Amino acid sequence: MAKSIGPLLLALAGSLVVFACSDPLGPTEPSGRPGGPPQELSIQAVQALDPDDARVRDFERWRPNFFNRRNWYTWPRARDDFNGHRLLFWAIGLSFLEQRARVVGDAAAGRVLRIKYPAHRYGARSSGASFPWIFRRGYEELQLEYRVKFEGGFRFTTSGKLPGLCGATDRIGCYRYTGGNKPNGDDGFSVRVVWLNGDGLMGTYVYHADQAGKYGDIFVWRHANGDPVRITRGDWHAIRLRVKMNDPGVANGEAEAWMDDERVALATGLRFRDDSRAGRAIKINEMYFNTFHGGDKPSDAPPQTQYSYFDEFRLRLPPQHAVVAELER
Repeated sequence: MAKSIGPLLLALAGSLVVFACSDPLGPTEPSGRPGGPPQELSIQAVQALDPDDARVRDFERWRPNFFNRRNWYTWPRARDDFNGHRLLFWAIGLSFLEQRARVVGDAAAGRVLRIKYPAHRYGARSSGASFPWIFRRGYEELQLEYRVKFEGGFRFTTSGKLPGLCGATDRIGCYRYTGGNKPNGDDGFSVRVVWLNGDGLMGTYVYHADQAGKYGDIFVWRHANGDPVRITRGDWHAIRLRVKMNDPGVANGEAEAWMDDERVALATGLRFRDDSRAGRAIKINEMYFNTFHGGDKPSDAPPQTQYSYFDEFRLRLPPQHAVVAELER
């Protein structure tokens, strides 16, 4: 995606038809522990999740209403779910003009988010949907989990994207470190999921300062026996990504992936940030909800209109951080 204010302009256009704001969920307050003197916190304990970041994002509360009879997942709904604390928010595919996101019922999962990929369309502006979840704080190591299902008969075509973690030096979003915009170590990074080859082959798509070319590096997912992972249509799958920031200026960052509780990829030796003032400020501070067909070629477009489904977005600390944080209380 080009470095531009295009997403912001689209968000502003979509916001002119806001009819669906309702019942934003406020952040919960951390529970205190009575008695005893204050405890010193270790570095790991300081990395405990912010209570609002720890809240699971699902879509159960959204129902049709007089102004939104088809239960579209609109710009204000996404803001309430993912960025209720922010005044500035952008989205693609969520306006009443685009109508590519809708909350629908699923027999196994309840209300879920359905994303539309129109026939013969490709690229983030014309296919799927995109918006940021900017976290309340930045993290040195973090896991993102969510569930995804592709409808039966889904045509994967040559490539497409799914959500992931990323970081930037500002609070606008790290979409700028995708779409052929190579990071330099002082600006940001992204770690998303990609499908490939037209058959559901899966991989981790990493934009980092040492990537081989203009576009991010792809780490193909593999089963324990070495066979490549291909996602099945019509079934719910659990995706989990773990990103560990590198020590500033040292290429020791990591990106790890699981599907359905099987570890399928581990990329090491990544340089997300440099040892500069700007580089040291980069942390994991965003989930980029970003799904579309493409690539940037007509062959990336599907021959038919088709849908994917998403549910239960959550953040977790890696186990070692969670254990130490609990022990330090």
